[in-house]
Amino acid sequence: MNARIETGFRDVDGTGETQPFADYLGHVNSIESVAAGKRTRAALLGLGDDAHAIDVGCGLGDDARALSRLVGPRGRVVGVDASAAMLERARARRQAEDGPVEFIAGDAHQLPFDTDSFHAARVERTLQHLDDPARVVGELVRVTRPGGIVLAHEPDWGTLVCTGRPPALVRAMLAAAETQIRHPWVGRELTGMFVDAGLTDVEIVPEVLLQRDLEIDIVIDVPLLATDLRAQRHQGVDELLAATREDSRAGRAVAALTLFTVYGRVP
Repeated sequence: MNARIETGFRDVDGTGETQPFADYLGHVNSIESVAAGKRTRAALLGLGDDAHAIDVGCGLGDDARALSRLVGPRGRVVGVDASAAMLERARARRQAEDGPVEFIAGDAHQLPFDTDSFHAARVERTLQHLDDPARVVGELVRVTRPGGIVLAHEPDWGTLVCTGRPPALVRAMLAAAETQIRHPWVGRELTGMFVDAGLTDVEIVPEVLLQRDLEIDIVIDVPLLATDLRAQRHQGVDELLAATREDSRAGRAVAALTLFTVYGRVP
C-alpha cells in the first residue's frame, strides 16, 4: 500500500488504493459499540418526516443511508465526500429499504449548498484529517437552518493509551501514533469550535473505543508503529512486538481511545 491509513484519509483517491480504506471503515463500523454510538448520534439530530440532512465525509455512505430511513419518502439526505472512489462505493451500497439519499463530491471547506439548506448536519471522524476543521464547522452551521442541529464526532489522539513494555518505548509508540494525524487534538477542541461558530445549547458526550487484540488495527497499529520506532533508532522494538503478541493472545492487552461527540443548535 502506498499510504498509511492514518495519513491516507487526507486524500484517498491520491493513494491510488481504495480497498484498504474501505476495509478499515467497514471493520470499525461493524464493531457493536461503534454501531450503537452511531444510532445514538443519529437520534440526537432530531430528524423526522420531510427533514433534510447532510453527512460530510460520508465515506462508504452507511451513515447517510441510515439517516435516509429516518426522514421519510419526502425527506432528503446528502452524503458529501472528497473521494470519487468512496462515493462510487457508497452509491453501489444503496439498498431498497433506504430512503431518499444521494452522494455528491464536494469540499467540506466550501460546501456546494445554499445557506439554510438542511435541518441537520453531521461529520464523523473526518475533521481530524482536513486542512481547517474550524472552517468546516462554520460551513456546517451555514448550511443548517435556524433551530437545526450540527453534530461532530471526533477522536482525541492525545488520549490514546496502550498496555505494553517497556513503558518508555510504549510512550514513544503512542507519540508516534499521534504525529500521524493532521489534527490529533480535534476531539477536545470541538467544543470551542462550536461555541466560536455561534452554536447554542452545546453539549459534549465522551466515548471510549476499546481494543483488546493489538495485532489488528482498530485504534492502534502496533506493527506499523514499530517501523517508526526503528526509524527513530529506538532499542527493544522486537521485544515490544513480542510482548504485544503475547499479551494479546493471553487476553491481557488493552488499547483505548477517547472520542468526543459535540452537538449544538443553530440560533
